[in-house]
Amino acid sequence: MALTLVVVAGCGAASASSSIAGSSASALPGTPGHFDNGTFSFDYPVTWRTISPGFFSYPLQVDAVIGTGDWHNGCWQSENGGGCVPDTVDVSGGRIVVRIWRREAGPVQICQGNTKSNATFGPNTVLEKQQGGHMRWEIRRSDQEFDWAYNVILEVYADGPARLAEAQALVSSFRWAVSGSGVVACPSFDTPVPPTGGPGLT
Repeated sequence: MALTLVVVAGCGAASASSSIAGSSASALPGTPGHFDNGTFSFDYPVTWRTISPGFFSYPLQVDAVIGTGDWHNGCWQSENGGGCVPDTVDVSGGRIVVRIWRREAGPVQICQGNTKSNATFGPNTVLEKQQGGHMRWEIRRSDQEFDWAYNVILEVYADGPARLAEAQALVSSFRWAVSGSGVVACPSFDTPVPPTGGPGLT
C-alpha cells in the first residue's frame, strides 16, 4: 500500500504532539499486549509499538495509535491558535496502524433505533465501514446506539490480509469494563418544563 493521506473527521487543535517514530507499548495503560484504561480493554500483538499515546483533540479523545507503521497527526496548537491538515499514514511493506478514539462532545443524542450491526468479531457486533482506503469499526455499549458519543472507533490501515486479521483479532478481544444495561437510554422530550425559578422555588 502506498503512502496514505487521511483526513481526521472532527479534528480540532491537538493538545499533545504527534509522533512517527513511536515508543514501546508500555507507554499505554495496561500491560504489553493488553490495553486497559478502566473503561475498555483489548489485546494486541506485543510486536506493535505505541505510535502515539492518548491525547484529547476536541471533540475527540484519542486513546491510542498503535501498530507497526508510521502516523503523523495533522492537527497542531500554538499561541496563535491551531488547525488541521490531513494526517499522514504509511503502512507500506506489510505494516499496520490502528487509531482508537471516542467522540466526547457534540449534538444531543436522539434515539433513532440505530443499533443494527453489519459485522461480528468474537462476541462483539460492530458497525463496519470502508472509508478512504481504510477500515472503520465502531463498537457500542448495549445501552448506546451507533453514531453516539463515547462509542469506541477503531480506524485500521493495513497493508495486506495478514495485518487486517491482526486488527480483527483486536476487535474480537475488545471488552467494556461495564457492558451496559442492554436498554438504550433514550432522552425524553416529553418531560414537563418546571415552573420559572426551578423545582421547589416560587
